[in-house]
Amino acid sequence: MKEGLDKQYFGINFMSNTTVLENYALLAIKFGISFFLLVYLIFAIVVIRQVKVMTSTLKVGFELQLKTLAYIHFAFTLFVLVISVLSLIIPSLF
Repeated sequence: MKEGLDKQYFGINFMSNTTVLENYALLAIKFGISFFLLVYLIFAIVVIRQVKVMTSTLKVGFELQLKTLAYIHFAFTLFVLVISVLSLIIPSLF
């Protein structure tokens, strides 16, 4: 095979033995996972807001631990989303 004919988009080798339909299915799955991770990131932001409202309403003595857990949850969600998007953009990185 000549050099330059090996096309790779979003980590999928379009000149391999798989069919075009399989390649586009894998690409759709990758984008779908990234989309749902973005939705989950929005959920993590909502959790932070809910914890803020809850800790301002109820004084139970462990507000700092609840806020910390909410921010750790958000940071982990953001990290996973960034890794997912980077794997779409730069497939050889992971």
